[in-house]
Amino acid sequence: MRIAVVGAGYVGLASALAWSHLGHDVRVLERDARRVGALRRHDDPLGEPLVPELLDASDLLVTSDASEAFARADMVAVAVGTPQTHGGRADLSALDAACATIAQAARPGTVVVRSTVPVGTADRLQRDVLHRSAVVSNPEFLREGRAIADMLRPDRVLAGGEGGQRDLIEALYAPILGQSFTPVAELRPDLTPRALVWTDRRSAELAKYAANAFLATKLSFVNELANVAATTGSDIRAVIEVLRLDPRIGEAFLRPGLGWGGSCFPKDTRALEALAMDRGYDFNILRAVIEQNRRQLDRFVALIEGELGARRDVRIALLGLAFKSGTADCRESPAVALAQRLVERGWSVRAYDPAVRERPCELPAAVALCDDIRDAALGADAIVIATEWEAFARDLTALREVTRDDLLFDGRCLVDPGDAAAAGFRYFGICPATRH
Repeated sequence: MRIAVVGAGYVGLASALAWSHLGHDVRVLERDARRVGALRRHDDPLGEPLVPELLDASDLLVTSDASEAFARADMVAVAVGTPQTHGGRADLSALDAACATIAQAARPGTVVVRSTVPVGTADRLQRDVLHRSAVVSNPEFLREGRAIADMLRPDRVLAGGEGGQRDLIEALYAPILGQSFTPVAELRPDLTPRALVWTDRRSAELAKYAANAFLATKLSFVNELANVAATTGSDIRAVIEVLRLDPRIGEAFLRPGLGWGGSCFPKDTRALEALAMDRGYDFNILRAVIEQNRRQLDRFVALIEGELGARRDVRIALLGLAFKSGTADCRESPAVALAQRLVERGWSVRAYDPAVRERPCELPAAVALCDDIRDAALGADAIVIATEWEAFARDLTALREVTRDDLLFDGRCLVDPGDAAAAGFRYFGICPATRH
């Protein structure tokens, strides 16, 4: 199958590389000249595992010329960003522009929408813009840091459209559904067939929002539970162990922390809330989830302030900037928001993240970005863990040797309080040490 992919971000590039690996002829349309150049040199612009291996092995054509990308395409996949507007609604301007470009092409047979969009968007595009094409909603479920693995070994494949397009989607994903694809480095098929969930376009669009909103709800719930545990002297780690062993609940997304962020959860929860409001429905559970996420950072900042008091000459070593481990993405990162709050108190902040090499545009200018963890911790009055990189929990004794004071604030339930005490730190965190 000849496929054109519009957009070379996480979703577009992961989709294009995976489909190319399956044997499809894939071309990518990308407007960012620097990204086009990087991909043509087989440089990974995302820092995503397995992307370099697939780039080296593929004959992917990356271009800024729409006519070249769409030439003789059987299918066009749209994977452009849908960021939130000030009102929380999804900004569909990039999607609409991409579809207008597709509509002008000579032979756009089937258009597959990979972008996360409000319910009814694919129907609108079919009716108003792409009436010469067949529009299919095919939402992605890709995690940053695991995008290629999630493409090739998904939990399920979701698509919605008219019945005539199902055969095309099945052909597109056949080696994934049957787990018969050629291994990529250490990533191999696991031989368990994957399900194709085929439905209408609106249900597919809502299912994507529902999945992200439910996971955000689970995170907000466990954060709220950790706060209750702290007030009652309970061991939240033991409580979580009980929850994760319950097959009705499962173990994923049960780690308390500063709150959720990234490119998906914040915009998708707000977009779903706005969608419900626009239709006259008060989605009060989701509104509470969003509000709890906002309060979670307030609570952690109050914990730090409670120990440091009104001191002005404070040096903070902020460990972590990415919104989660395994990625350099700092979009809507609680760690970056925390840096801003610490700087506003007049404190000196030195930050380190093993994946972040370029300064995030949202990071306050007053924050020093360090190249290694010891440099960030040198002379610090407090260590603050803001991203759950496992390396931050190792060799705490060496960190204590270079800090000025002994405070450690764990915003990710990463460090065992006993290990912190053994290294000479006084431990404070989202998951506090219990006193029994």
